Amino acid sequence: MNKTFFLIFFSIALNTWAQNSNKTELQLNYFNKENNHLSNSNLEEARLSFYFSYQESPETKLGKTALKKSDSIKLIIRGELIINIQGTWKWTETGSNWCVAETSKGNSIDRMIEIKEKQISFYQIVNSEKKMINSELINFINKNEPIPSSTDILYSNNQIWRIDIDIENEVLKLTNSGESNANGRTVIVCGNEKITYKKAKTVGNNTYK
Repeated sequence: MNKTFFLIFFSIALNTWAQNSNKTELQLNYFNKENNHLSNSNLEEARLSFYFSYQESPETKLGKTALKKSDSIKLIIRGELIINIQGTWKWTETGSNWCVAETSKGNSIDRMIEIKEKQISFYQIVNSEKKMINSELINFINKNEPIPSSTDILYSNNQIWRIDIDIENEVLKLTNSGESNANGRTVIVCGNEKITYKKAKTVGNNTYK
């Protein structure tokens, strides 16, 4: 009986040690990956590496350090985003990761957004007349589960939209990534609505593509 108990105890202890060892190794791997991401100026990948390192063992010293670094990089990403998205953006298409549903070509209704500091104003242009249809504050959310993102913002209707920008090609995308509720947030994996805009040049009161 004592021998059987010892074997069971030893087996549990060995399995626990192996699991902890694997967690430590994974945590270190995630933590060390960030050096390569930072050297390539990929801040979001670096932040995610730190965050996943934290998730492996949140209670350890390394885990707590990783979370602090992840949060610090997130602030940098958001600060740079706010600077880069300022201005007027002309709508080019609406679709999803499945297909493009609507484009600006040949469409009788044009759309645009204006971003000033931390506010997005949405407009429709019909017969050269600009009419504001909605306005949202850029309210970043910090709900990391189940998918962490630095640039998710919360709309007044509780929808969550991710902001992505291609600085080189002057393209901005808004993607519906879920909804905020009492239990946290939902996540849309397939068929997300995605709205694409192109940076517009404004001269006086006129906006040009």
